[in-house]
Amino acid sequence: NADGTPQHWEGCQVLHGEWCYIRDKHWKTVPELIQMLVRHTSRGGNLLLHVGPTSRGALDAHTVSLLQGLGDWMEWNGRAIHNCCGAPAEFPEPEGCRYTWNPVKRRLYLHQFSWPDRRIDLAGLAGKIDYAQLLCDGSEILFKENLDGNVNGPGVPPVGALRLNLPVSSPENCPVPVIELFMKE
Repeated sequence: NADGTPQHWEGCQVLHGEWCYIRDKHWKTVPELIQMLVRHTSRGGNLLLHVGPTSRGALDAHTVSLLQGLGDWMEWNGRAIHNCCGAPAEFPEPEGCRYTWNPVKRRLYLHQFSWPDRRIDLAGLAGKIDYAQLLCDGSEILFKENLDGNVNGPGVPPVGALRLNLPVSSPENCPVPVIELFMKE
């Protein structure tokens, strides 16, 4: 809203570029569908996804496969979507990432659209996180903080930032990895 109050909204999107039956479809991929869902959620919106049936009114195998891929991702990462909204403005999103926020559980979720090189700095989060883990397998993510800027050097995050130390490669079979950040009380 113009005065800054959040508004409920819904984005209506299509799985393959058209709202009706067409023979030659330009399909979205599973990672694109996940990113679309995350973008809507991270901006406080709801996603309505049109899946366009075949000329006989059924879902074809490719549509089912894409929806299964989205469902598989939701099985492990659904709590980063359900009951979530956009993160507070005090937490700017790193490049190539989106945040979702569960205000009741006080969890911040970092959705990574591309896997960074072993670390990622999260501005404004120093001193605010108790624990971090990958949602897809529950593995702990270690981190460093720079609360007051008294420490400098190549291994130290910028002042006020939290640096996540990530595995060398992205988790297997997880098109969009999510890190769950447990906020301090």
